[in-house]
Amino acid sequence: MNFEQLHYIVEVAKMGSISIAAENLHVSQAAVSQGITNLEKELNMKLFNRSRRYGSIPTDQGKEVIKIAYEIIDKAQKIVDLSQASTNLSRGNLTIAAIPSLLMTYLPKALSKFKEDNPLVEIETMEKRTQEILNDIKNEKIDLGFIALHQSQNSIDDDLIFKRLKVGQMKVCVSKNSPLAFSDSLSALELKDQPIVMYNGDTLKSAVNTFFKDFEDINILLSSNNTKVIQKFVADGIAISFLFDLTIENEHYILNGEVIPVPLTSNPQIDISYGWVYLKKNNLSYEAKTFLNYL
Repeated sequence: MNFEQLHYIVEVAKMGSISIAAENLHVSQAAVSQGITNLEKELNMKLFNRSRRYGSIPTDQGKEVIKIAYEIIDKAQKIVDLSQASTNLSRGNLTIAAIPSLLMTYLPKALSKFKEDNPLVEIETMEKRTQEILNDIKNEKIDLGFIALHQSQNSIDDDLIFKRLKVGQMKVCVSKNSPLAFSDSLSALELKDQPIVMYNGDTLKSAVNTFFKDFEDINILLSSNNTKVIQKFVADGIAISFLFDLTIENEHYILNGEVIPVPLTSNPQIDISYGWVYLKKNNLSYEAKTFLNYL
């Protein structure tokens, strides 16, 4: 049994004719006929009923063999496609910008595997805020941007396309020693007078403002881009903080139980969409499309 014979029986099954199959495969009719005959002898089964009137019709056993042959040919083609993809990606470039939470959680494993399989692709990654990433995409400085959007934020520019990866929720982080830690959920009214250490990000600020929309003033103790500093303030009972669940799921203070994330009582729920964005007018590069498959 060989690949040529598998191609022969598949093509004959599709065309119902040895002569047409031979023409499509660019071989002689005799080669196809002899190939099928040899395969039938090897398998000790009849694959086709042949007649001048009806052409070549698969037998019941032949149908089962042809189905498997289809699958083998399909798998073989996927191997060829994979090889071609590796060749195409041998010396490409890929530039990615991402907000910190995605750069620390979603991207590392995909980037590592992508680089392992495509070692000659030059990859540049950078950490930026959402608005900076959107600007860089519009100015064609980066290939892919990974951002977070809150429902209260204005929709992104019409020139851009946003694809959602995951939906997260905002939670309030409190010290394990705080009475708040024993709550099933907390409302804006219960939290409005608490000192807050704010993560300095546009999306989170927008979500917090939405949460406290019925109150004019909230007690912002300080703002920081460092989540570890923020969690330290919370763990020490100095302040509370608001962060999205994807941002905090691997934080040291969360894992060791010193900081407790508590759901919020809010209608609607304070959700965030994590995803990737690209420029509508530009087709994604082969490198970008392939990396997204890894992701």
